[in-house]
Amino acid sequence: MRNNDNYSQAQLNNFSLLVADNVHSLLGYWDNNEVCRFANSAYLNWLGRSREEMVNKITVKELLGPIYKLNAPYIIAVLQGTPQHFERVYTTPSGEIRNSYTSYIPHIADGEVKGFIAQVTDITPIKKLDEQLSDTEIKLKEFLYNSPIAMVISNDQGIIQLVSNKTETLFGYSIGDLIGQPVENLQPVRLRKTPRASRAFYRKSNAYPKMVAGSKKEMIGMHKDGTEFPIETTICPV
Repeated sequence: MRNNDNYSQAQLNNFSLLVADNVHSLLGYWDNNEVCRFANSAYLNWLGRSREEMVNKITVKELLGPIYKLNAPYIIAVLQGTPQHFERVYTTPSGEIRNSYTSYIPHIADGEVKGFIAQVTDITPIKKLDEQLSDTEIKLKEFLYNSPIAMVISNDQGIIQLVSNKTETLFGYSIGDLIGQPVENLQPVRLRKTPRASRAFYRKSNAYPKMVAGSKKEMIGMHKDGTEFPIETTICPV
């Protein structure tokens, strides 16, 4: 190793701190007495604390206050050597509600747990996106359910996932009767495919008829009471 490649321990420590301060995750180290021994800039900013306030001074209990009891089981477990992972809703010092995903990783040396690394990721944007998607899904289901036509959505196995209110009226089944059932149940028994043939039908990418928009196919439907009646259907892959 060349002389100019040698670094002092102080230089390496400064380099490590530089790296830690420039990652997005919150990083902290707590000893087995739950005293903070390290916190990167992201961690300090999230908590609204300075490094002088945190390092070598504050305990987890002092830091978390009322919510310490929620984290206590995870702290006890990690100090016994078992990694912990959990989600938590946290209120920042400014009053902002944030969602976090936390990992506690035990620091084991010479067969003993010396402390643990806390890595916290802010997942608030992901949670907000999930809420938006859930809201969109609810609206979509409401739209489909209230469709003026009988509509059935199945998966690639031909198992019914969603039906419109008109489907219930037309075939005499409740939504609970239909969800999770083969779509062929809406046809007379004599016209239903065997389960094996049905699964193969829905798996094939070319299983659906190549129809131009608006084209229809005449079939026979069967009411829950066994009554058969003609229906006109359009099958579209999703």
